[in-house]
This record gives sequence, structure tokens and C-alpha cells, in this order.
Amino acid sequence: MQNVRDNTGFSLVELMMVIVLINILAAVGITVYVGVQEKARRAGMTEIAVGSKSELQHWLQSSLSSNKNLREIDTNLNGNVEGSDAENGVLYNNIAVRYTAGRNTVYGDKSPWFNIPLWNLNDPPIPGTISLTQPAPSKLKVVATGKNGEIITQYDISVY
Repeated sequence: MQNVRDNTGFSLVELMMVIVLINILAAVGITVYVGVQEKARRAGMTEIAVGSKSELQHWLQSSLSSNKNLREIDTNLNGNVEGSDAENGVLYNNIAVRYTAGRNTVYGDKSPWFNIPLWNLNDPPIPGTISLTQPAPSKLKVVATGKNGEIITQYDISVY
């Protein structure tokens, strides 16, 4: 009588090979995913910093206006220019302070890497944040930094 062996199923070697391949694919996938996350965070920082440029330009122009008692800017960021907003004369030399406070408190902007306010007044900037400084009444400087403090984007706004 012949001894017939049941050859259905997988051998231990085949199962181990599948496990090794799945682990390799997972390691590559996680590495790619982390890289995509980092690129998205950096792109978000750039978008916010560059997106605020026209708004900051308007704030700067209004602060230097000859109409010092006029309210032209929504300084409390509630969507309306009204009596509770600062007058142009008050903005003079105070744009960075008012803008960063508004963005952090009203909009609740946070760093994509750390649970800290996104906007600050520090020069040099805190890693993972956007620094807004006003070195002169007619000039603003914006610097966005990455997780390790590297500069992602920076620009100056001046009115002459």
C-alpha cells in the first residue's frame, strides 16, 4: 500500500517568507507616510505665512495712513470693521503684537509639530512657528520655521 501524503496548505518556510515580505512592505510604507506628513506640515506653514502677506500689507499701509483716527482694519478678527477695532494711529508700531495675538487667540493657530501658538514675536523664531516682527514702523518681517528651526519661508513687507 502506498503512503499518500496530504500536500494541501503552506509550509513553514513559505509562511515565514510571507511574513518577511509583509514586514518589509510595512517598513517602507511607514517611512513614506512619515515623509508625506512632514511635507504636508511644511507646505501648510508656507501657505499660512505667504497667505498672510496681503493682509499684513494692508495692516501696514493703514498704520501709516494720515487718517490716524480712522478704523480701516478688522484688528479683533471678528469679520467686521467696527468701533472695537484699533484706529490706524494705534496700529503704528504695534502691528506684530496685535496680529500675532489675534491669530493665536481668535483663530487658535497652532504649530503643526508642537502644541504651541503658531505665531510669535521672537527673533530668532521658535522652531515650528511663524515669527512676525516689526523692525521699523514701515517694515514687517515674517519667518516660518520647520520642526528643527530651519527656515521654510521668509519675506519682508515695506511701505515707503
